[in-house]
Amino acid sequence: MAPTPDTARTLEALQAANDDVQPEYLRIGTVLIIPMPGAGTPVPLSSLPTSTPVPVTLSAPVCYPTATSALYCFVEARNPGDAPLENVAARVILADKRGLPVLEGV
Repeated sequence: MAPTPDTARTLEALQAANDDVQPEYLRIGTVLIIPMPGAGTPVPLSSLPTSTPVPVTLSAPVCYPTATSALYCFVEARNPGDAPLENVAARVILADKRGLPVLEGV
């Protein structure tokens, strides 16, 4: 398959973005940084901004048992802001009578 302008990368750009990777020792599963065309000098991931948590109010979980002894738990998430939110998740931890965690899931 021939590279297109959207997928074309130079060997030099790949090596510059992955200067800690030795090409002769590449293995399946090696994580590489693929630079954008014309992106210039790669930026370390540690210097990129992280997402800022926004205030979201969560209801108490409501859990429903299934016929197979599993539980489906739901949490209502309310967004008090104007901007839409994506990828909202809640971790539910089931605890015993002493408050010790027994099971958890997202």
